Amino acid sequence: MTVSNIPQCCGQSMFLVTGDRPYWSCPLCGNRREREGTAISPGGNGCEHPDEPESGGNQAENPDDVSRVSDPVTDYEPRCWKCGRMLGKYISRPWSIRCRRCKANNQAQ
Repeated sequence: MTVSNIPQCCGQSMFLVTGDRPYWSCPLCGNRREREGTAISPGGNGCEHPDEPESGGNQAENPDDVSRVSDPVTDYEPRCWKCGRMLGKYISRPWSIRCRRCKANNQAQ
C-alpha cells in the first residue's frame, strides 16, 4: 500500500505522528500539520513555508513565545520515569531512549 498524499515541507516528506490527534511533522524544521492538512504550529528554526496559509501572528519569528496556547497532544515532552529529566521534545512514538542522567531505559508505544 502506498500513500500518495504525504505533505511536503522543506523539500522533504513529512512523517505521521500517531496518537489521539494524529499530525504530520517535518523532519527538518519541526513544522506540524493536522492530518487534514492545516498547520498546527510553526517550525522551530523560523522556516518559512510560502505554500502554506498564513497562521496569523508572529509565531514563526518567535517560536519561544510563551503567549501561545499549549496543547498537551502536540507539546508532548517525555520525562524519565526514574529521575524526571526531560528526554527531548516532540518525540514520535514508538520510542526508546536511555536517560543521560540516571541511565534508566524509557520507552513508549
